[in-house]
Amino acid sequence: MTSEQAEISDLEEASSKAEKEEYNSVNLSEVIEPILGKTPKRQNDDYWGGDIKWASAKDISQNNTRKIRRTAEKITVAGKEASNAKIMPEGTLVVVARGSVGKSAQLGEPMAFNQTCYGLEADNNRLINDFLYYAWQYKFNQIQAVTHGTIFDTITMASFEDIQIPLPNIEEQKRISEVLTNFDDKIENNIKNNRELEDIVQTIFESWFVDFDPYVDFKKCDIGEIPKDFEVVEVSDLCNNIRNGGTPKRSNEEYWGGEISWVKTGELNGEVITETEEKITKKGLEDNNCNIVGENTVLVALYGASVGNIGLTKIPATFNQACCSLEAKENIGFGFLFQTLKHLKPKLKQLSRGSAQQNISQGIIKEQKVALPPEEDLKKFRERVHPFYEMMKINKNQSRVLSEIRETLLPKLMSGEIRVNDINLGNVEVDSEA
Repeated sequence: MTSEQAEISDLEEASSKAEKEEYNSVNLSEVIEPILGKTPKRQNDDYWGGDIKWASAKDISQNNTRKIRRTAEKITVAGKEASNAKIMPEGTLVVVARGSVGKSAQLGEPMAFNQTCYGLEADNNRLINDFLYYAWQYKFNQIQAVTHGTIFDTITMASFEDIQIPLPNIEEQKRISEVLTNFDDKIENNIKNNRELEDIVQTIFESWFVDFDPYVDFKKCDIGEIPKDFEVVEVSDLCNNIRNGGTPKRSNEEYWGGEISWVKTGELNGEVITETEEKITKKGLEDNNCNIVGENTVLVALYGASVGNIGLTKIPATFNQACCSLEAKENIGFGFLFQTLKHLKPKLKQLSRGSAQQNISQGIIKEQKVALPPEEDLKKFRERVHPFYEMMKINKNQSRVLSEIRETLLPKLMSGEIRVNDINLGNVEVDSEA
C-alpha cells in the first residue's frame, strides 16, 4: 500500500467511526459582502503600469495555489481612483463570476481585481477567510448550479443568496482551516521550489550557452559571435526523433478514460509534466496512430494561443495534434534541448503564421540554428542540471498526492462527517515515485 492509499484509508476509517452530525448552514449572503471588481479605462495610459497589483479573471482561473500573488498587470493610484476599484486585504476570497465561473483564490497580498470577479468580504464575527475559501471549494458544484445567465453562466449578487455553506463556530472553523491549509502550504512550497530550481537551470544555461560567460576566444558566424569551439547546428541535429501528435475521436468512448497519459497544449507551461488531465486507452492510441513518447521528451505547441510553449515529460505519454515531440540525442541531453527550445520560444512565436490561428510547422522548429557546445561542456551541463529535474518530478508527485488526500478530507470535514479530533495525519509521507 502506498503512503497515499494509507492516508486515505485512515480517513475512511475515521469517517466510519465518527458520529455524522452536520453543521448548521447559512445563506452565503448572510455572512459576506460581495464586492465587484473594477477595470480602469484601457485607453488612458496613466491608469496602467503602476504598483497596485490587479487580478484578472484569467489570473484567478490559472492560479494553481490557494493564494494568488502574481498578476499579469498592475494599475496606478490614478487608475484605482478613477475606476473606484477597491483594494482588498490579504486573505480575501476572490471568485470568478463569468467565464471560468466559480474559480477562486485567496489574495496573497492586498490587491484590486477586475469587474468579472467578486471579492467576498467576510463578517469576521461569524466567518474567517480561510474557512470561507474551503467552504467555497466544498460548494463548488452547487455554485455552478445556481449561476444565472443564458449565453454565459454568470454569478450575480442574487447567486450569493442561493448558496448555502456550513457554519461551525469560529474555533472549529480555525481547526478545520488549519488542517486543510497545511496541505495547501506544502503544495505551494513545492511549486515555489520547482520555480526556483527551474530558474537555477535557466540561469546556468543562459550564462554558459547564451552569454558565453566561461569562454574567452570567439569566432563570427551566421548567427553572431560564438565561442571558437562551438559549432552551428540545426535543432534537428540535436534530436533522435521528432514526431507529430494525434487526438482520438471524442465521439468514441472506447478511446477515452484509459491509462495512457495524453498531453494537451494548455498543459505546456515550461515545466515538467508528471500527470495529465485526460488519459486515453490502448485502442485509442492504436486506432488513431498516436505516438507515445518516453520520459524526458520535449513537447512543443504548434498552433493556437499556446504556440511555441513547451513542456518536458517525466512520464510516458502521448499528445494531441497541436504538439510535436522532440527526443534529445543521448550526448546532447534533454536539459540542453529543453532549455534551447525555451530560449527559442520568442522567435518561434514571431515566426508563427495564420490570420485566424497562429501556427508554426515542425519544419520551422527543425531548421532553427543554434550554437552547440563541445561534448565536454554538454556533459558538465547534464551532470549539473539533470538532478534538478528529478527533484522537480518528486515535488510534483508529492503535490499530486497531497492534493488527492486534501480532496478526500475536505468534504468530510466540511459536512461534519469527521471532526478534526478524529484524524491524526502527522507528517504526510509521499513515495517519490507515486
